[in-house]
Amino acid sequence: MNEQTFIREFSQKLYDGFGSVFVGSGVSKQSGLPDWYELIQPMVKSKLNIDITRNDDLILFAQYLMNYSGGNRGPLIDNIRQKLRRRYETNPYHQALTWMNNTSLWTTNYDTLLEQAFNELYMVEVKTNDDVIARASRTSSVEIVKMHGCIERSNQDEIVITQEDYEDFFVKRPAISQRLRMDLLHKSFLFVGYSYGDPDTHNILVEARRLSKNAPREHFMIQKLEQDSDKKTRQQFWVNNLRRIGIECLLVNDFPDITRILFEIARRSRGPSIYITGSHLNENNSDFQTRVGHLLAEKTNSIVLDGQSTGASRHVISSFMERILLLHGDAYARIKTFPNPYAAHENLSNNRDLLPVLRQWRADPLKAAQVVLAFDGGMGTELEVETAISLGCFIIPVTIDTVGSSSDFLTKNKKIRDKLQETCPEYLTKAESLQLEPEDVIECIQKVIHQ
Repeated sequence: MNEQTFIREFSQKLYDGFGSVFVGSGVSKQSGLPDWYELIQPMVKSKLNIDITRNDDLILFAQYLMNYSGGNRGPLIDNIRQKLRRRYETNPYHQALTWMNNTSLWTTNYDTLLEQAFNELYMVEVKTNDDVIARASRTSSVEIVKMHGCIERSNQDEIVITQEDYEDFFVKRPAISQRLRMDLLHKSFLFVGYSYGDPDTHNILVEARRLSKNAPREHFMIQKLEQDSDKKTRQQFWVNNLRRIGIECLLVNDFPDITRILFEIARRSRGPSIYITGSHLNENNSDFQTRVGHLLAEKTNSIVLDGQSTGASRHVISSFMERILLLHGDAYARIKTFPNPYAAHENLSNNRDLLPVLRQWRADPLKAAQVVLAFDGGMGTELEVETAISLGCFIIPVTIDTVGSSSDFLTKNKKIRDKLQETCPEYLTKAESLQLEPEDVIECIQKVIHQ
């Protein structure tokens, strides 16, 4: 499978709601965290007086360390806690993951970088043991399942680290095990941050092999190509063996290639989706907005994400829906609605103290939007555009008047201008000179969606 096919197929899984991501230690490694070898090598040297290499069975040596302490896992866990509790910053891998149109992630990592990244915008629920795995949160928009425990949330006996822990995992953790089986059966996973020989992959791949006999589901993995000739040969045999259990592995030359691919998957996982913002409604421009709504229905296969806001955005969406119905189209397939309690009364929508909450409410629809059409609006519109930029959406300011937020977006935000210059330079020229026609808006949307 080549790179473009790999990206297209997994992106479609996410867009259809049948995709998820499995995050390994390589993702945290990019933030400077120690990997498995670096975690236990100093302890093995000081306590067991053995010089281990990365090719050794590291899980077995973790078991030896616990045995050395008379079966007490405390010294091993405490040592790891000290190393992982230092201050680490999230990296581009984490940013790409937060941009994906995805509501659940699995990880074998003990650290808290994933939730740190998602907490910036989303309401996150972290599940680390059988007691919480079956609980469904009514408020969280992202679920992170930490199947091997968490350095901050888990008790010592909940951390999966020794050979005995791995051997007993599916017996001692029945709820997480059952959830993993169900997700492996019904979702396609992207494994990222796992490398050839990574000990964390063993249990997952064994379970995937068992399940694939009855109901194979295609899964995906990205790995950096080994440079050493012997390792490269071994890696290729391992990759070929992965296909036997339904895992397609894409080998890339360097880590920046993985980052680029993750961001491209994130963009495409949103499909032809458009979020429309803008609370100000000028009756002199209503014909323009009506025409945009009609053309969206007629000329594109786009999905409109309705945030239930008032003003210009409501006018465009109403015109879009009207045209869909007149064309006997499938309105349910062309529009998705997200609640907006702040539109219930103008006193709520104009309350600046509520903006942080509105930002969280808007993260879900904006994570699903590839394009944001920005008409003129107030502080709520400005917040939505700011949030959209932080989530990697493509912003198309619809400049009709010389004064307004849409003109400000175009003139004051370099990111918006640069992306327009790269993809829709003709649109940028017309927008700057206030010569836009509804057809220009549609043409720019089409270029962005199909780039």
